[in-house]
Amino acid sequence: MLHLLLPVFLAGLLLSPTLLAHEGHDHGDEAGPQMSTWPRFEAHSDSVELVGVLRHGALDIYLDDFATNAPITGAVLEVELEREERLLAVAETEPGLYQIHDPALHEAGRHTLIILLSAPGVEELLLATLEVADNTQSEAHAHLEWQWPTAIALLLLALILLWRGTRQPSHAALLLPLLLLIQPDQALAHAGHDHGDEPATIMGDQPTRLPDGSLFVPKASQRLLGIRTVQAQPQRVSVPLRLMGHVLPDPNASGRVQAGRAGRIEAGPDGLPHLGQQVRRGDTLAWLLPVAETLELGSGEADLADLDGRIVLLTRQLARLERLSGTVAQQEIDDARMELTSLQRRRAALASGLYQREPLLAPADGIISLARVSAGEVVESRQTLFEVVDPQRLWVEAVSWDPTLAARVQSARVVLPDGNVLQARFIGAGARLRQQAIPLLFALEGELSPLPIDTKVEVLADQPLQQPAVLLPREAVVRGSDGSEQVWLHHRAEGFQARRVEWQPHDGEQIAITRGLDGGERVVTQGATLLGQIR
Repeated sequence: MLHLLLPVFLAGLLLSPTLLAHEGHDHGDEAGPQMSTWPRFEAHSDSVELVGVLRHGALDIYLDDFATNAPITGAVLEVELEREERLLAVAETEPGLYQIHDPALHEAGRHTLIILLSAPGVEELLLATLEVADNTQSEAHAHLEWQWPTAIALLLLALILLWRGTRQPSHAALLLPLLLLIQPDQALAHAGHDHGDEPATIMGDQPTRLPDGSLFVPKASQRLLGIRTVQAQPQRVSVPLRLMGHVLPDPNASGRVQAGRAGRIEAGPDGLPHLGQQVRRGDTLAWLLPVAETLELGSGEADLADLDGRIVLLTRQLARLERLSGTVAQQEIDDARMELTSLQRRRAALASGLYQREPLLAPADGIISLARVSAGEVVESRQTLFEVVDPQRLWVEAVSWDPTLAARVQSARVVLPDGNVLQARFIGAGARLRQQAIPLLFALEGELSPLPIDTKVEVLADQPLQQPAVLLPREAVVRGSDGSEQVWLHHRAEGFQARRVEWQPHDGEQIAITRGLDGGERVVTQGATLLGQIR
């Protein structure tokens, strides 16, 4: 039975679509991504960077500014094919993208291009080499892809037949001619190339993270991502000290309204004030009607009754003395009158403490930043009822672990949570440590937008000390997968590499890179976060 199935098996193996597919036929679901290998070149000078990609019947030339990676539009390119000593027609199809349609560029071999470009403020002469591979080699490689699996299958069948004995030796003999068709030297190498240590192709049309962690990002993808760069320029800068602080109201332009005693709240002439309401110093915010305990109220009313009785008696006595003014000494009349006045004042004071309401006045000009009362509410003595703050006069309190910083501070800036930066004036420092740190006070200057009290802010305290650093926008520094802070370097036209850095704040928009950059590197400032997402 085996001798009947063997030819069928061999025919199916040799004619399998998967093994015989070549020259553009579908290989099914092959493992790994399919990457194109378009011929490409790159060239640059101190002012421009140029990348050429041969694909879809045209040579695409991307022209960018070398320092900023911004496309250069409106340039005039004169491209000469050296071996034929003729100029190629160049047209700008998109901003910064120029195309050449010439059949000679698609011929296999090495094409040397002499490129003369002219743009506003730029005149450059560049040499570029475009290598186009021979397509017949790739076709031969595809034709021989099936040989190794076939050879292994045939060899296993031969071994099985030989092991089964000599009952059917002709089957093993039939395999020998087929094995001779599979030439190991052709499978290992073809067209004079050795594939032993040939690296895998990584260049394609999609952004790719390479095994060493660097990135291959084609020019077309760079423009879609909006990648922009700056060249690192070391300079000596004053690196400010970063402090943490919070916003306080200026005590000279703010105040609190507290209850002097227990009482009941009554609305003022314009009703109870609300948050954000503008008030003037001395405005009546509310009324406080005194409230006493039952025992205290009874004792006070008893004192009032006693005073009322004494006042009635003394009033009658004074009237009699005044009728006898001729026979009674004037001194006695004056003493009675003074005693009556004193009793009346005592009664008025006692009645005021029991029944008279007290006005609650605004302590300063500003807005109501705190209102904790409602009509009819009974409040305790010393309870804070209102707070008035001038939103244009605010302070910031920060803490420093360096007690000598107060003597070195020249000026300061305050970075708000939304990224805005405000100028600040140093007021002074405390003379007592607070949890081993010294408090520093700064007054915000300029026109202030609404800023809530107790907002957490960052204070950049300037010092006279200077150190070498590279100034970059804040968005240039990103956090890597390992949590470290890094920047992306544009080290090749289509290559990017991460570099760890250390930095200090400089102002609200820039930071100072103090370690990690030597100068001259092209650092990505726009799109750095997007580069970190490439996998």
